[in-house]
Amino acid sequence: MKVFNCFGFDIQTEYTKTLADFVYDLKYENLPPEVIEKAKFMILHTIGVSVNARPVGLSKSAERVAMFSNGGEGGNATSWISGKKMSVPSAAFVNGTAADMLDWEDCTYTGHPSATVVPVTIGLSEYLKANGKDLITALVAGIEVFQRVSLAAGAPTESFDPKYGHGLANWPIWAASSAAAKMLGLNREQIDKTMGMTVLFHKLTSNLEQASMTDAYHYEHGQEAWCGVMAAMCAKEGVSNLLGALDIPYAFFEQFCPQHLPEPRYDWLNKDLGMRYTIMELLIKHWPANMWIQTPVELAHDIVKENDIDVNQIVEIIVDPAMNRPPRMHFRPEGFDSLFEAEFSTPYCIAACLLEDKPGANWYSDDNLKNPKLLALASKVKSGPTPQPAFPFAYFFESNGKHSFVRTVTIMLNDGTTYSKTSDLHKGSPTYMLTWEEFHKLFMDQTAFELGNEKSQGLYEFIKELENVQDVSEIGKFF
Repeated sequence: MKVFNCFGFDIQTEYTKTLADFVYDLKYENLPPEVIEKAKFMILHTIGVSVNARPVGLSKSAERVAMFSNGGEGGNATSWISGKKMSVPSAAFVNGTAADMLDWEDCTYTGHPSATVVPVTIGLSEYLKANGKDLITALVAGIEVFQRVSLAAGAPTESFDPKYGHGLANWPIWAASSAAAKMLGLNREQIDKTMGMTVLFHKLTSNLEQASMTDAYHYEHGQEAWCGVMAAMCAKEGVSNLLGALDIPYAFFEQFCPQHLPEPRYDWLNKDLGMRYTIMELLIKHWPANMWIQTPVELAHDIVKENDIDVNQIVEIIVDPAMNRPPRMHFRPEGFDSLFEAEFSTPYCIAACLLEDKPGANWYSDDNLKNPKLLALASKVKSGPTPQPAFPFAYFFESNGKHSFVRTVTIMLNDGTTYSKTSDLHKGSPTYMLTWEEFHKLFMDQTAFELGNEKSQGLYEFIKELENVQDVSEIGKFF
């Protein structure tokens, strides 16, 4: 074992090497069938929500930024916003931004890895003309590294103190860089150095997104995707030293751990590696809204549909327990100023769901953010009497992503009739995953209005049979 000496510390562990070896050694043939299927679900859903975000102004802005970075049009990777060709990093930026635009992609207890890993693996597959099996393998490798590094740095079972920042928008760079290293065929040492470059490119944790409720939050995922590609390319081209970045004290974890943790959870870095595939613990959101709003929206939707309720007759909607830490019950009677702010509002999202025929970017149109009818219905959504659990992330984490906590929604009508429904799950939860048939309907609803039925159907079939695709660059024809 190579021993480093840094600031007087002798380095005796090999966590970085262990992760690098895992990425290098992972083979498609060794992936369980359910892991392969989940990877395809993630790809399908991430592309679907990105295409659905095309009408959002910030999506078009992200593409203009990417084109500026690219020096104009031209390259091997495809923008999902317009179908234009650009370089892999530029496409990763615009597609990563679009993937998070509606807060509709996957979610886990440490962030949204698909917003980085899916754009990066598809973009590199286009550039390399790689096959579908290689793409799936790289994606799984990226997810497994991402989960373990982020859990080592910020275990969700602990209370979150906002004065130290939160890494949810930071950790996904690990999915992007590790997957990129796998796609590029880097050797063991180069993958180890990719992790060192990831540390150097990793941005500072911040609460500015939540404090200002800015749509710029979505740009962060595009940036993490871009940086992940560049980290792997820098390692490929060669850098001196930089081995063992996750083993050197004060090189990474101490700066990015919540201050209340006595030390990084290093045991997570190799915990059940190659045996526990944490990709299976990812939640795929059924609705374009924050993860803690999914269950209340699902319950309200089901109550109204199952009982054929006229929403004009609703007097009050009670969510119990409501999510108040972090706040998810905020409401602005004058209307919302940002997409991000609305996505994190339980009252707004319930009202949008009940008034719109289909979920998607239409929920957050400029008109709807100020729509008097939608705001009037949202004003009827109230908190119930039950206190929420002290730190709900722990519920999601400790159950391997199976549920958050039990929620009840009660809808009262003006004639006195009351309907209630309770659940701790919603569609897309790991133990309540959508079927291929349900994904097909959702994907067509997400994409057909932009791509047309023929291209949408072709893209769905392309992804469903991805393991049989010999040249992923063919995906560009569908955009």
